[in-house]
Amino acid sequence: MPRTVAPSIIAVPPVDPGTLERVDPRPPLSVIAPAAPPKKPPPKPLLFQPVAEAAGVIAAGGRTITISDVDVVGDAETCIRPEGGEWPCGRAARTAFRSFLRSRAVTCDFPEGEVPDRLSTTCRIGPRDIGEWLVENGWARANGDKYAGKARAAQDAGRGIYGKGPAALPPELSPPVDVPASGAAQAPAGASDISILPSEIVTPPREGASEEQPEAQPEAAGPGEASPGLSPLPPPSSPLR
Repeated sequence: MPRTVAPSIIAVPPVDPGTLERVDPRPPLSVIAPAAPPKKPPPKPLLFQPVAEAAGVIAAGGRTITISDVDVVGDAETCIRPEGGEWPCGRAARTAFRSFLRSRAVTCDFPEGEVPDRLSTTCRIGPRDIGEWLVENGWARANGDKYAGKARAAQDAGRGIYGKGPAALPPELSPPVDVPASGAAQAPAGASDISILPSEIVTPPREGASEEQPEAQPEAAGPGEASPGLSPLPPPSSPLR
């Protein structure tokens, strides 16, 4: 039903509400421009000079970040060799992770709002997923289905913690020789075999020469005489040339 705006000025026409009908809106008078593309999300903050505390744990920007979807290999963890024996795979994994980071800037998927000091999330170096790199190289175990295929491939290939590890360490050196109370150190047996100094060379005497004959000493030069091999100095009165 029409609404009366100013009945004292404009007369209201007689309208039967039953005859009113709602129609579709008319087309626009001109072509409407397409909607603007959505704004790009703001760039993620960069974390400079990250430090690998373990294979899968990063300390940067005052925060400790654990890479999500992986089981971190602890620094003190040891692994069993296929032929037997243990090797420090945790330290090897941390060293490999540090070599991969090389203090390059890292971006992480932080939650909106206040970011806690400790969190678990996905991080990248450029387009490279850090969790994917850790698992496919055998320096972390997959936790879930995201990197399960990468973990199986690393285990089949014997990479990282699934491998044999570095060569065995050399045997421990023998304990040092005790020093006697007199203060004089005794050389261990076979010390001459490992010395880097040349052995003392004794020159045999020449035939016909007396062993007690002292070596001839050069005579001292008198005043005004030049020593052998040196040119004489000019007298003080002559100019230098």
